[in-house]
This record gives sequence, structure tokens and C-alpha cells, in this order.
Amino acid sequence: MSQLTMLIEVTGKVLRRGISQKSGKPWCTYQGYVHLPGVSYPQEGGFYAEGDGKVPQPGTYECDYSIEVKDGRPSLSQIDPAQGRRKNTPVNSALGAPKTVSI
Repeated sequence: MSQLTMLIEVTGKVLRRGISQKSGKPWCTYQGYVHLPGVSYPQEGGFYAEGDGKVPQPGTYECDYSIEVKDGRPSLSQIDPAQGRRKNTPVNSALGAPKTVSI
């Protein structure tokens, strides 16, 4: 089976942050746009990081993922842009720039 990959555009914008009551460690969620197979436009999503210092730099990341079957239902694996490979492609969706096509 070939490796499944997905592009995620990270904006670097922190959406929420806090301190874990149980461990006392900082956490945050940050903004990214996910390029889903078969969907015309990237979809906004939130990703977890262990504090602001663990948020990936803004840019496009290629991330591995897998699909498992749990209780008879397909389930997408956790996707972590911090573990992805940085790509040299511009961040279009995150900046809100319209994508134009010349004919």
C-alpha cells in the first residue's frame, strides 16, 4: 500500500491557549488549512501543540496519515503538521488570497 499524504497550510495563528489542570503544562491550538482529497477548497482546522513554542512556522507541510477501522467505522489517524515535511509552496489559503486561473 502506498503512503497517504495530505497538505496542511499552517498560519502560525494561535487560536486558544491554556495550562493543563492535571499536569500544569502549557498547551495551545493553532490554525491550519487542510487540503482534503476530493474537496475543492482547503478546510480550516485546529491543531494541538504543547505550548506556543511548539507551533510550526507558517508554511505548507506534507503530512502522512492512515485510515483505520474502529468498531466497523473508518477513522482517520492523528495528523500533526509539526511531524510533517516542509514544502516550498506558497501559503495561499491561510492568507485568504483568491486562487485565480488564467484561461
